[in-house]
Amino acid sequence: MPLAAFAASGRVFRERLCASDVRRLRIAQAIWQSSMVVPPALYYLKTSDPTPLFPATISWTIREGVPRLAHHSLWLAAWCLCLSVVQRRGDWRGRAFSWQMLATGVVCVILCPLGSDGLRERIHTWTAAAYMMDHHLFLRAFGVPSHWVAVFWGCFGAFAGGTLASKALVASVEARDAPGPQGKADEHGPYLLREAAQHPSIRERLWRLELFRMFSENGMFFIFLSTFLCRVTGRR
Repeated sequence: MPLAAFAASGRVFRERLCASDVRRLRIAQAIWQSSMVVPPALYYLKTSDPTPLFPATISWTIREGVPRLAHHSLWLAAWCLCLSVVQRRGDWRGRAFSWQMLATGVVCVILCPLGSDGLRERIHTWTAAAYMMDHHLFLRAFGVPSHWVAVFWGCFGAFAGGTLASKALVASVEARDAPGPQGKADEHGPYLLREAAQHPSIRERLWRLELFRMFSENGMFFIFLSTFLCRVTGRR
């Protein structure tokens, strides 16, 4: 789908919105924002893990138990509201894109979450890349100013850079000292839980890098959720 045609489709969608449509979208926005706050709060209240990890990625905090159920329920509820508006006001491009984005998210976050084994882990990697590009197209469809799109991708770049730095730091220790069984047990788990993370030469630097990753990952999605309706007004 050409980007120009997609952007035009988004403009038509926004022009068709009435006040009740905008209210529905703002409720969906609030529910999506709550899905960024409620699940980690439940995680740090020890509803799924007696010793919560801090700092931790979003994927780690919602991987099981009550936080997982809370996240998926809120996330899907917001999608239902958003899709109810897209189905009425969007053209075929908008409807097809929205259903595709939801399906990609379901596969990436629910069916093949981070830490899955074998083929499911590879599917998670592929769908995660597609899902990030979907966020860009979503912002384009809603006419979000380019500077906010740049901030979104800046946060993504910071998170990706932090990930590479943490990986390299842990690998530098593992290359010198062969890790024991615990270090090999969860290759896709948090770097702070790897055996090498306790090495005195990297422990503090790794903790700071993981805190940086936590803030940049959450910042990326808060920017996305806080700005996607900034050009939406609705007809009276």
